[in-house]
Amino acid sequence: MSRPAIGKSNISGGSKRKNYFKIQDGNNIYRILPAMFDLASSGRWSVFHRVEFGYKNSDNRVKPFLSPRVVNKDKMVEVESAAHLYRQELKEQFESIKEQIKEGLAAGTITKGEAKDVLEGQKELVKQFNLDSKHYMNVINENGEIGLLKIPNRAMQSLRPILKELEAKGIDPMSVENGRWFNFHRSGNSLDTTYNVSVVKEQVEVAGHGTLEKDKVNVLSDSILDRLSDEAFKLDQLFSAPTAEEVERIVKEGPSAVDEILSSNTQSSKPTSEQRVSQRTEAVNEDNAEDEELEAELEEQTKKQEPPKKGPTVADLKKKAEASKPAASKAPVAESSPDEEDDEEWMKQFE
Repeated sequence: MSRPAIGKSNISGGSKRKNYFKIQDGNNIYRILPAMFDLASSGRWSVFHRVEFGYKNSDNRVKPFLSPRVVNKDKMVEVESAAHLYRQELKEQFESIKEQIKEGLAAGTITKGEAKDVLEGQKELVKQFNLDSKHYMNVINENGEIGLLKIPNRAMQSLRPILKELEAKGIDPMSVENGRWFNFHRSGNSLDTTYNVSVVKEQVEVAGHGTLEKDKVNVLSDSILDRLSDEAFKLDQLFSAPTAEEVERIVKEGPSAVDEILSSNTQSSKPTSEQRVSQRTEAVNEDNAEDEELEAELEEQTKKQEPPKKGPTVADLKKKAEASKPAASKAPVAESSPDEEDDEEWMKQFE
């Protein structure tokens, strides 16, 4: 008769909180973990996800999901997403309202303060419904903490040549016995942000040769390997994966559709074949630039001596902005992309 598995008693209750990492300014040192779980056989140690943000359920909790949009290698759209179309509509509307604001200021039908109020409200709506495109991987940091790291495509572009160089030398930098530490150095802001990835080096004393520099090697100990099943992530099962038809309902119907679709389409759902194609389309997430140029134009318009007699009023602008909002945007304001807020908040979605 075999014995059952015996575990350590969880007297305090609850489960251990998993770690979520993001590249910060300066040095970020991590050891990338090998492919595991369902991805072990394919050797996939990272997965690219395009995640839609901005949609909440009836409990006012953000429910991110994978974009069903599929673009082929010829940049032709094979499967469209209502969330993508709505985001484009918001951006176009934002540009239209900016032009109307200029006309209203020139005509004297709205004040600069009113214009800024309308502009800020519309800008927040554009930022709310955001697409976050990142590569996700399991890593361990220098403190021995295992967790999920997401990096933008620009960081991955800096990492890949290094991986190829190591592979050419017969080194698998994610392997259990011969792993490498990587420094993901970030500098700059917004579209000027740069990523420089390098292998971490260490100084060693070699008899007859003095001090030499070599790669800092990491071997995954048995204690670390034993923790992976509880602390590492299933990279292909991080987010819900609704179909294009389901996403259309989410956009049109709002929280009620989010409740119905994303509660059953849980985070344990695997991406469809369409979404796996989409994940390989590595489009860099567009950042929301500040409207300093518009601010300067507004200032200039208010200085004009003889404004025209006709122009939109603030009521006209607010009416136009409200009219185009679908059910989803009339729900309580959702969190924006995780890059624009504290990680502690957006990480709660995984719990």
